[in-house]
Amino acid sequence: MKPRQVIFGILYIMLGGMIFAVIGYVFFAYKSDMRVFTFYMTLFTGAALILLPIGTTVAFQGVRLLVIQGKRERCNLLKEGFGKTGNLIISIIYATCAVIGLISGVVPKMRNIAIIKEDLGIEIATVLDILFIGGTITLGLLSIEHAATALGKKVVLPWRAMGGSMERKTMKNKKRITAMAHYEALLLAGLLAGGAVGYVLVPLFQPPTCFNGNHGFSDPPYNLSEVQSGTHFETGLDNGGIVNQTLLDGLEKAMWAMTKLQSQGGFPMESLQNGSEMYSDRGESCPLHPGEFSMQGGTPRIAQVYLAMYELEPNPIYLQVATRAAEALLAVQDNVNGGFYYDGRRYPDGTGYQPHPRNYRRAAIFDDNVMQSCLNFLLDIYNATGNSTYRDAAVEGFDYLFELEIEGGGWPQRSNYKEDEYPSYVTLNDGCMEDIIMVMLKAYNLLGDSRYLEAVERAARFLINVQGNGRGSNSIQMAWAQQYNRSNVPSWARAFEPPAFCSSQTGAAIRMLMETYLYTGNESYLDPIPAAIAWLNDINTTIRNTWEDPSEFVWARLYEPETNRLIVGNRNNQRTGPIYYYDYVPSRDFGYSWIGTYSLNSTMDKYDILVNTFSKNITEYLAWRSTPTPPSEGSAKNAMDGMTDDGFYLDGDGMIDDSSFCSKAYTMINYFKSVVP
Repeated sequence: MKPRQVIFGILYIMLGGMIFAVIGYVFFAYKSDMRVFTFYMTLFTGAALILLPIGTTVAFQGVRLLVIQGKRERCNLLKEGFGKTGNLIISIIYATCAVIGLISGVVPKMRNIAIIKEDLGIEIATVLDILFIGGTITLGLLSIEHAATALGKKVVLPWRAMGGSMERKTMKNKKRITAMAHYEALLLAGLLAGGAVGYVLVPLFQPPTCFNGNHGFSDPPYNLSEVQSGTHFETGLDNGGIVNQTLLDGLEKAMWAMTKLQSQGGFPMESLQNGSEMYSDRGESCPLHPGEFSMQGGTPRIAQVYLAMYELEPNPIYLQVATRAAEALLAVQDNVNGGFYYDGRRYPDGTGYQPHPRNYRRAAIFDDNVMQSCLNFLLDIYNATGNSTYRDAAVEGFDYLFELEIEGGGWPQRSNYKEDEYPSYVTLNDGCMEDIIMVMLKAYNLLGDSRYLEAVERAARFLINVQGNGRGSNSIQMAWAQQYNRSNVPSWARAFEPPAFCSSQTGAAIRMLMETYLYTGNESYLDPIPAAIAWLNDINTTIRNTWEDPSEFVWARLYEPETNRLIVGNRNNQRTGPIYYYDYVPSRDFGYSWIGTYSLNSTMDKYDILVNTFSKNITEYLAWRSTPTPPSEGSAKNAMDGMTDDGFYLDGDGMIDDSSFCSKAYTMINYFKSVVP
């Protein structure tokens, strides 16, 4: 045997086998995604139809290279080929795979390009383009190759440059077989190399979605010593007899320190203690750019604290920080539909990037209180400043909400998805609908437009209509699910979120119905609540917390329709399909909130107070609710105890954290509001 030919033969077998391995991995790794985005099956099948024949051809040629170098007689099929009929059949198969694969791949890709870019990434989307186009061309050339071989014709293909003959009258020409093997392997290698180059180069010409440099703190916009040493605008704060000055200094230091995280007006969700990296919900694997900030928490959440501080101490510096945040939101509000995405980015000149590089579909996000918190803050800063620009921006966002409202009431989790995809389903999960309803009611109070209350009522009627849908023969399950498809039945969302009744969202539905009643006085909105509470309190729904506090009752997040069995999944297995259990064991790695109290006791208590204590009297109930017990001085001291020497609040992982800052700051602000006359 010639060593070089043997090496080539082995390499070609490995190259062809690699195609089979990659395709197998893709179908295995994305099998759960195919449940959510069903077009993935067609897309990946189209890629397989194109790649598998090429991989098979190259592997076959590798085997032929090994065979024709041997001294012993071996299989004539491998030594001499397929014959005239066989080559014609193979030519037709290749041409058919090229056409069907191209259609199967390109059509769903063109229809769902935004999902592919968002879910798989721009790099994978580019590789798919190269594979579909290059693979189709390659299959076409291979089809011509086998047709010409069958017919004994000469065609202009580039193996003569490699020393091969174009003559096809004999299949025993070792030199020609070798040249053909090299040629076909070269086609596949070129295809794979093109995909690899595209994967590497395309991101260089796209706005980067992650930042790898040193972010760094910003310079605070005011001097802390001037704030702490001068007379306060609210002179009551200078009264040492009623105000703990140490606590006040701590609050002011925390407010000043947090401005170091303000970049281009916006705030992150988290930051390293030295400010070198800042993050949104994308996590530590994808830090924020210096001009990038989060709207999933972050900017609107933190800016609200500065407005609250401004109400306590009307120093313009606090309003200035809040105003800069508002301007950041205006800059990144989608200039086409008025929506907000998870993150925003601004150029150095302050203009917003439209749309965000990760938001290819220009989706407005209602998941995790993203758009709702932005609208809520814009309404508040309009109320504080009277600047109609903020009001108009909020109204633009609300107008988009009206466009997106599902017939029959309710809103999707995100915009610009197809109706059969779960982000288009009416969503209660993660407070989606509840947050929309609450900001709609705020807009109604502030702007006086009846459209906002009418939308809330439609959503409430939707809740009444879907209560218990999907329970089958189980009459006790008068509850609500996390999301509903367009047929108004509980439906799949992510791979670890099956159709099920949800305790936490049942609590949210109760609160939404109560709020609608408080604004309308229509008791029909209260009618579904007793049955929902009966389900929550049913012996087959509540769970004794035997692993922490046996005197406490908790709830599973999800319950199976009809059987009412609790569902506990393993979110961390979602790529290969989550594992579902029908019991709860704390030692399992769940990766999700599967068990909890979910404020359900508080929700049921408030309903009881409304109905039984105040006999559904709206005025008396609202008066009671509007006078909450303020934080004690001890609570305020505890809030300051967690502050670092630099003035930051950290989460359990040692990160500067927006929710920790907001919780502690609100505790101290509300304490001071209660003691200052």
